[in-house]
Amino acid sequence: MLIHIVLIKFKEGTAESQIKELHENVLRLKEKIPGINSISGGSDVSTGARAHDFNYGFVMEFTDSKALDDYLPHPVHKSTVEKYIHPIASDVLVLDYNI
Repeated sequence: MLIHIVLIKFKEGTAESQIKELHENVLRLKEKIPGINSISGGSDVSTGARAHDFNYGFVMEFTDSKALDDYLPHPVHKSTVEKYIHPIASDVLVLDYNI
């Protein structure tokens, strides 16, 4: 299995409704793209300097690295990034690892 972690730093003035839309659409990716075992995510609740100003994160579990390779160019993934992440993100950090 492969874990895919994404952290997002929102642009100043990002509305709660935009964050909610992002969250709902990220969770729906599991229903639309094969190879995703699970997705969870939410707003950061860390205190102090630990958060490094990242406001939101999600974790996806894929069946294997091929499933991630298939996910990245998938039209639904690309559309979700363009519609819900790019308009509100000032920075994105990604970490992938095998388990």
